[in-house]
Amino acid sequence: MRSLLCLLLALGCLVPCSTAQAQGKLTDEKVDEAVEAIKKFLYDSQAADGGWYGSYHKGPQDAQDKNSWGPTAMAALALIVSGESPQNPKIKKALELLAKVEITGVYALSMRTHVWSYLPQDTFGKLLEKDTESMYNSWYGWARFNYPVAAYGESFNDKYGGGSAAGNGGRVDNSTTQYGVLALWQASKRGADIPDRFWELAISNFLELQDTDGGWAYSGARNTTQTMTCAGLAVMFVAQQELFRDKSKPNAQITASIEKGLKYLNENFNPNHGGHGGAGYMWYGYERVGLAAGIKYFGGKDWFQEIAQKIVAKKANYGAAIHSAAFELMFLARGRVPVWINKLQIPGTAWNNRPNDVYFLNRFISGYREHEVNWQVVGVESDPKEWMSAPLMWVSSDGAIEWTDEQVGKIKEYLDLGGTLIANPEERSSSFRASIQELAQKIYPDLKFEPIDREHPMANLLEGDPRGSKAPEFEILSNGARVLMIMPRDDWGMTFQKDTNPDPDKNKAWRDIINIYGVVTDRGELTPRLSSPWVGKKNHASTGTIKVFIPQWEDPAGKVHEHDVYRVMKNYMHNETGRTLDVQTLPLSELQGADPALVHMLGVNAISISEGERDAIMKFVQGGGTILIENLGGAGKFATSVRDQLNPLFPGTEDRVSNRSDIISGRNLPDGSKSNRDFYYRRLVIERSNPDGRLLLRGWNKDDRYPVLLSYEDFSLGMLGVRQYGINGYSIESSRDLMVNILLEAEKAKAGGGVSVAE
Repeated sequence: MRSLLCLLLALGCLVPCSTAQAQGKLTDEKVDEAVEAIKKFLYDSQAADGGWYGSYHKGPQDAQDKNSWGPTAMAALALIVSGESPQNPKIKKALELLAKVEITGVYALSMRTHVWSYLPQDTFGKLLEKDTESMYNSWYGWARFNYPVAAYGESFNDKYGGGSAAGNGGRVDNSTTQYGVLALWQASKRGADIPDRFWELAISNFLELQDTDGGWAYSGARNTTQTMTCAGLAVMFVAQQELFRDKSKPNAQITASIEKGLKYLNENFNPNHGGHGGAGYMWYGYERVGLAAGIKYFGGKDWFQEIAQKIVAKKANYGAAIHSAAFELMFLARGRVPVWINKLQIPGTAWNNRPNDVYFLNRFISGYREHEVNWQVVGVESDPKEWMSAPLMWVSSDGAIEWTDEQVGKIKEYLDLGGTLIANPEERSSSFRASIQELAQKIYPDLKFEPIDREHPMANLLEGDPRGSKAPEFEILSNGARVLMIMPRDDWGMTFQKDTNPDPDKNKAWRDIINIYGVVTDRGELTPRLSSPWVGKKNHASTGTIKVFIPQWEDPAGKVHEHDVYRVMKNYMHNETGRTLDVQTLPLSELQGADPALVHMLGVNAISISEGERDAIMKFVQGGGTILIENLGGAGKFATSVRDQLNPLFPGTEDRVSNRSDIISGRNLPDGSKSNRDFYYRRLVIERSNPDGRLLLRGWNKDDRYPVLLSYEDFSLGMLGVRQYGINGYSIESSRDLMVNILLEAEKAKAGGGVSVAE
């Protein structure tokens, strides 16, 4: 199953709040071009022996110093992190070289330790163990590192041990210390047993050295800098993860230190100032902190976009600076990966009792899918459209959350745009559960949480219960077409925070979250960091207005629990055609006064249409109107029930829309129409229906047009940009492009007059 999942996927902390700035012109395509250009530079710069030589290592025959072989390790690491295969002959040659050379400096050894940790341990595990032992023997005092690596059999701690300023000449170097700590952390993630005492000393060291302004300096006697503050925060995050996994509440002293450090970076973020180690060193430091803490903004700016723009502008012009190319390739490769989950920051509440719950969850999902994904923290007061880069929102606490009207509105907007909220009751808090139920009732008064059925995709899409004995122990709030909210019975956050032997075959929390991930991402389909399902509105004049009417029914079974399926389509239609969409949701009895071009009838459940509603529909079509009848989400019996009741009104044969129709070709429609000859379905349609290449959309053909269209497959959630698995319909792109032509044809027909229907 996991091998199949990987094949399918191949297809397809405390954070200061800030206001996001508008995205510039940087695109994922430009980042991809820069990544490929840096790769080419590194491959072109590789020497015949497999090594890389430049400003920090002139050549293999030079006298060895503290940085020798560092560029070779960094280049190999960067290429592997960016997705290059270790089986590539050039990388393989570099690995063979690295395996036989002696390294005497902490920086270079740290980079080589990272290399081994990224590779299969059945082949490279012994090399990782050897470098881990060398690195561990090289610390002294309060978990500090100097430039040199301890000789085999020697321990710097035994030789120089003691207090905070003791040993190794009393030297303090937060830069080398950072890289020593990061190497041991990387080894720990691969199973190395690093004693707790080391992490305790690392925390003590950086707590002692933190300046009153919240930052850190290269050494105690110097000024604080961005680079060393990133180093201090990285070590604090790492040590916190290693020491406090089983704690329900964070350590107050560490939390305060991290808060002060993040405040310093927010106040001093300046990607133009390289500081200690150069720009690439600093940029990579910002990325480590940003990814460890889920931070999207420093100083009100998207740190990835700000720095990536500078790297892209360099056009891979590095000269002899192999280390800069490696730092910047790793920055682009790791920072651009898709974001799949947000963690909601709610001021005044205990929203971050488990600083590492989502961090470890994200690391687990990355390993499970064999491709890295990211997470981020978002403030509840920020713009929900910016949350849309992630389809899932995590909110967790050990007590009730007193929701303000503004906060309810923000969460409602995120859910309306297609997001899903997962609410974790810490320590099974009943007051937290009650506050989430209250939130749900404010947004969806007609819906309630229900236990999930064992046949639901969230129960078994990617991982089933190996014993097949129980349904998952969580509840969902669903509108019949998609899941809106999820609430587990147990405290999943503590399971993720501990990160102890995460095994979906043995632990239901890990199993359930895998299936939830699979559903909300449609089995791994995510947009890159610089992309979003949201479509912004372009600044150009409107060329006209098309009225759309979404009717409300007398039959309560027809109530639709989607607040605005046209939210994104309005902007898309304006951008592509210049048309403004005026979408109204009104009782069907008010259809005549609204006088729309298109009536979009959508729902899930079967309904009964009253005689008055039938008369309103008949008169509307006689006046030139167009009706689209759709199963929301491609689910339920809504379209079938409406079809059966409207059949007597429309003589003739209901059939599939012709490939020659304007809806497909866009031929006779106004500017901005689409050629839909190449359209795409979601996976579920292909699995269930095996379509033959023709559009499944049906309708009654009258006078060379379709006054009534019938879709058993979903358009609406596609228009909105929802990616959930279980939606039986068209792809997001095809949904929007098909709707462009349906709307333009409806506008044209309304202007041209009506058709006759049965009396």
